[in-house]
Amino acid sequence: MQIVDGRSIWATAISYLNDTTERQYVMKAVTNRLPQRNILDNSIPASLDIESTSSYRPKALTLLAKEAFVTSFSVYKDSLMHWRAYCPQQSGVAIGFSTACLDKANIDEKSQAGMVVAPVGFGQIRYVDVSLQEDVDRLIDDAKLIATFLSTQLGNITPGGEYMLRFREFFRYAVEAIACSSKHSSFQPEGEYRLLLSNIEYRENNLKFRPVRSTLVPYVPLHIPSRFEATGDIAWKGKTWDAVANVVIGPTANMELTERAIKSFFGMKGMDVNVERSKIPYRDW
Repeated sequence: MQIVDGRSIWATAISYLNDTTERQYVMKAVTNRLPQRNILDNSIPASLDIESTSSYRPKALTLLAKEAFVTSFSVYKDSLMHWRAYCPQQSGVAIGFSTACLDKANIDEKSQAGMVVAPVGFGQIRYVDVSLQEDVDRLIDDAKLIATFLSTQLGNITPGGEYMLRFREFFRYAVEAIACSSKHSSFQPEGEYRLLLSNIEYRENNLKFRPVRSTLVPYVPLHIPSRFEATGDIAWKGKTWDAVANVVIGPTANMELTERAIKSFFGMKGMDVNVERSKIPYRDW
């Protein structure tokens, strides 16, 4: 109900997710592999500290300015694993979003001219096994390709000079982005996709917190546009929000009552949403 009323989704600080190896899993593997890679390919310095960042840094309000924020999705709309993990006591739905709308997600703040806002990306999680050398090399090769492209776009600068300084910065950036979009291979059954906000520098006013059992969890609301808005159609204003395409009702003891209420909820909002019942014969009551 809050997602529909607010037309937004919360992106959680990546270090507060339930996978305790988030980001560090890949960062450590790449750091450990670089000295060996340098023997065959010295374009990436073996001593490069990918955990360090540029010396330039705007004044930060919090310790979370450089933190990445993510929200997760799955390709599976009716998964027993997910019902058990995220919807205990027979209460929950799986919300199916239009990927065209997720592709255009952004910080839930009205933009102003000259405003610096980190982009929000949407894509599939890469599952890796860092015990396999070829998996780590593939990550490094992808980061190198991204860094080379970005460095070249800034101008045809002589290698070894300013180009190399920029390459190093972009390589760190690329490894960071890949790390935030990769997970341990044991999580592969989740079939995860992810919205990724790389940082909140300059836009820390969007930072919010929610309490859990043992701490506060930082998050940033992300605006999910309607399909008209996502495609740039100027006629989107005033139209019904249609980013939600379908909803699957999880296993529950009150399926008929729940289905009737959910359909009525969307009907009152004027939203055309396909509502389905879970086909999994699961009971925990």
